[in-house]
Amino acid sequence: MDLSIIIPVFNTEKYVIRCLDSIFSQVFAGTLEVIVVDDASTDKSLEILRNYQKKEERLIIVEHKINRKEAIARASGMNVSTGDYIMHVDADDWLLPGALENLLNKIKRNKSDVLVFDVIRVSSTGSKTKVNLIKKELRTGSKMKVQNLFFGSSVNKIVSRSLTNDLISGKIEDINATADFLYAIEILLRAETISTTKEMYYAYFINRESITWTLPNDKYLDSQCIVLQQFHKIVKHYKAEKKFVVKALKYLEKHILRQILILQFIQRKSYAKKDLLLNNLSQFSEISPWKIKSFTYLFDNKVFLLAYSILILGVKNPASVLVRSITEDPGKRNQTSEK
Repeated sequence: MDLSIIIPVFNTEKYVIRCLDSIFSQVFAGTLEVIVVDDASTDKSLEILRNYQKKEERLIIVEHKINRKEAIARASGMNVSTGDYIMHVDADDWLLPGALENLLNKIKRNKSDVLVFDVIRVSSTGSKTKVNLIKKELRTGSKMKVQNLFFGSSVNKIVSRSLTNDLISGKIEDINATADFLYAIEILLRAETISTTKEMYYAYFINRESITWTLPNDKYLDSQCIVLQQFHKIVKHYKAEKKFVVKALKYLEKHILRQILILQFIQRKSYAKKDLLLNNLSQFSEISPWKIKSFTYLFDNKVFLLAYSILILGVKNPASVLVRSITEDPGKRNQTSEK
């Protein structure tokens, strides 16, 4: 089998046929299997998948009896996959024409472990925006050169199957935000060669009904507590360089700050698990003591929180910090927008 495509599905009855059609309509000379993992949907998603399977034998359905969240759903799909290469697709997104043939040919030709490609973002009104993640095409063994491309997205990569066995990130339950960050970072730490292409093969739908758009801010921070724990396990296991860890922590810090801003200034409430979040930050020797001490003030001093956020988020206008915090999705949207 040349390629396995993994699609986690949870209550996406409106979009899953569009997603599947975009894959099975591809002109593709290789062999293909599409593994959809229904994560205990409560709408008609599973019924739609079963009906689709009647006409498409390359579709494999894995059913979760209870909702186990995104990381486990992706892992369930990878565990039954047989392809030499693996791709992940979100059920509300779709592939652009020529994606499979061109991507498979390119990763084989480059003899790379991972190929990262570009995407377009599509709004609910149909407007399209080129994301332009990839500034130049390259093939490299330097993880630092491409680390930004692995902050938060699994869907814009085709990966050698050899990298996906027994992942630490594939055993993490109870997070609905930033699971892709952990998967992508672990894949990068395992990879020896990474290639990039500026060509766009993926349509990334801004679905404001998705879990990552509707997840409450305090629940997002709960997820970050788990993410920090698991990220620590991953970087220690692979003996990641300090500068690698520091750069990734800065990415996480920005999104944590935005959620604290919303809680403090918009919802006017404190975060109940702040001690857990601080403890999970302090386990990183790469974080300086002054930064940990600074974080202790963020939950109690609004002036300090705003000033610190302006410094870290890199904006001059204080009001824009709050505007961006409110309008930007803490999870899915940032997967393809963060540089």
